[in-house]
Amino acid sequence: ELVAVPKLVDALEELKAKGVRVLGADQGARRTSFEVGDVGPVCWVLGNEQRGLSEEVRACCDELVSIPGSGLVESMNVSVSAGILIAQSTKRARGSLSPPPAALALSEAGEAVALSVGGRNA
Repeated sequence: ELVAVPKLVDALEELKAKGVRVLGADQGARRTSFEVGDVGPVCWVLGNEQRGLSEEVRACCDELVSIPGSGLVESMNVSVSAGILIAQSTKRARGSLSPPPAALALSEAGEAVALSVGGRNA
């Protein structure tokens, strides 16, 4: 289900208040998505392909992580990145790549998309 929100940061703060960990995808982050353990319910935030995450959204994230690659490609299509992150979260939470218990998409004027996958604690 796609849900439009007037201000992404407000929606992310509401998710955080409900115990959802907000992780932002950023190619310059020091930790990789592979290093994130089972964190329970998680909301992945992905920026627009040209500008990435806004400073306001970045500041709202509990942590920024990168998607490791071969180093040959500077960035990935946002839908490919979302698929990789959701698959990783689902596998950690459920031990397999079966469909996640819940998915939520939020958008703010094309700036960012957040995808939430329920974990063991969801």
